[in-house]
Amino acid sequence: MKKSILFSIILLLFVTGCSKDDDDPVKNINLKADELSETIWRGNFPLSSDKSNEKPITISFNSKVVGSYWFDGEKNNTSFDFDYAIEGRVIIINDLIGKYLEGYWWIVSISDKEMTIVRQPETEKETKLKLIRKL
Repeated sequence: MKKSILFSIILLLFVTGCSKDDDDPVKNINLKADELSETIWRGNFPLSSDKSNEKPITISFNSKVVGSYWFDGEKNNTSFDFDYAIEGRVIIINDLIGKYLEGYWWIVSISDKEMTIVRQPETEKETKLKLIRKL
């Protein structure tokens, strides 16, 4: 009887001590502004929800709070400025002119060379952007 109670307690402690959340790399993302500062990323920005119309985009995080982006191959080479802040795994972009990057972007994955960010996840207006680090 004592052995079964002791076994039950040990089993209960083992089960409550294990958590899948600890192994989830997305939940453990806690990016700081200086990690993006002075980096440049390239990717394809979807202009429609069916992703049939994409434009190559370059995003430059110029400092800890300011950045710019441009669409590669555009005739006028217009650059758009933005302010940004980082809260954990969310990049909040205030697009000052262009309005393409405006909003909350959730970091889905990040490494030294790649980053995937999503705006309005799990909705029909979801925008997913996979970026490759250029510099």
